[in-house]
Amino acid sequence: MIARWLSNLKWILLIAIVAGPGFAYFMWTELETIKRIAAEGVETTAMVDGGESRSGRRSGTSYTIHALWTDANNAERAENINISSEYAHSIIQDDMLLIDAVQIKYLPGDAAAPVYVVEDIPQQQADKELMIWLGVGAGVIGVIGSAIFFLVGRKKPA
Repeated sequence: MIARWLSNLKWILLIAIVAGPGFAYFMWTELETIKRIAAEGVETTAMVDGGESRSGRRSGTSYTIHALWTDANNAERAENINISSEYAHSIIQDDMLLIDAVQIKYLPGDAAAPVYVVEDIPQQQADKELMIWLGVGAGVIGVIGSAIFFLVGRKKPA
């Protein structure tokens, strides 16, 4: 039983060598997008007409608000905006939204770019930075743990 557990741990550590830095890179690209939107984005007021929380089996709860606004081209836009748990807890009480409008930032020339609530941008950045460090940490633990497993498991010459 222990041998099987150790064998599985060895494979997990090997996977962490690649998956950890890959995850860190993915989070870094998202962090750079947030920084770009914070620096170059257009700020406007959006009306909030609802929200949603989703609980995953293994992951935590994710929160979104549904916002409506008029963009720089006078076109009506509606979008679900992801928000951090901390911000969600500050605007939700007894399953009711306490706000009906928020300041948002978006990139007018890039419809595929995400939209962020201005008040939530610092927390979104902090969350991504934490995930980057966790990914790097997983990679480092994978390298060190795999090295230990393979050095200990090596047969000594007779």
